Amino acid sequence: MTDTAPPRADRVEETLVLPVWSRAVEDSRSKALFRDPTATRLWRALGRDDAAFLKDYSGRLGIVLRTLKFDAWTRAFLDEHPDGTVVEAGVGLNTRYERITGDVESTGTGPGRWFELDLPDVMAVRREHIAENDRRTLMTGSITDTDWIDRAAETGGPWLFTIEGVLMYLDGGRVRELLARIADKLPGAVVTFDALTEAGVAVQRKRGLEDRLGASFSWTMERAEDLKDLCPAAEVAESCTLRDIAVEHKHRMRFMLLVAGLAMVTIKRKAIGGYHMTRAVMRR
Repeated sequence: MTDTAPPRADRVEETLVLPVWSRAVEDSRSKALFRDPTATRLWRALGRDDAAFLKDYSGRLGIVLRTLKFDAWTRAFLDEHPDGTVVEAGVGLNTRYERITGDVESTGTGPGRWFELDLPDVMAVRREHIAENDRRTLMTGSITDTDWIDRAAETGGPWLFTIEGVLMYLDGGRVRELLARIADKLPGAVVTFDALTEAGVAVQRKRGLEDRLGASFSWTMERAEDLKDLCPAAEVAESCTLRDIAVEHKHRMRFMLLVAGLAMVTIKRKAIGGYHMTRAVMRR
């Protein structure tokens, strides 16, 4: 893998499959934190055996919790800007469009103008299961290219960029260039993303995640406040850990999920502190 693109789908299939499985499992629960019938449909269509994932409870929990937060940020943006543009960079097999708009048949109803970007091999899989419509465009390319930002700019905004599980695979220079490009071309854009700290990378390496993915983590960010050094135009509006999200939703979580979420602070302190999510605004 080079430092110019996230890992290839054929090398890191688990990064595509595990999130779909996690959301499908959540959809199947009677007291689910969110509904995602499209993820359930995708999981069945993929025809995969879930035996490899059944013991990865913490991994599933993390995906469910981060999904809640990214969805909440997207929903809030579209509540304020129903004609706004949502750009999902490194979309994988995510089904956020369906969860937020309720348009499970992808007919073009619901709020927002959506662009979904990923590498050719990932997008080939996505196109087998997800349809475009008048409000939804699937784009093939690397997150470090420029064409997709230019296409998003044509809508006139406002813009929300969701970059989930991607930036940690790029080097710091590429992350800096990407954020600077967004700030320069789309001032006022909101950017949401997740990041690992050095301690977080160490935890994932100990778990053997890099070997399983066939890719290496590169960029890290210790605190949300460090974003200003990386991109002076970026102003942090919110930052949180998975534990913060678990506490926020404790009234909706079943007992075991709540216990697991709250236990993270002591059982997996480095893992939880080593992963955080940020919402920032590119100021003019």
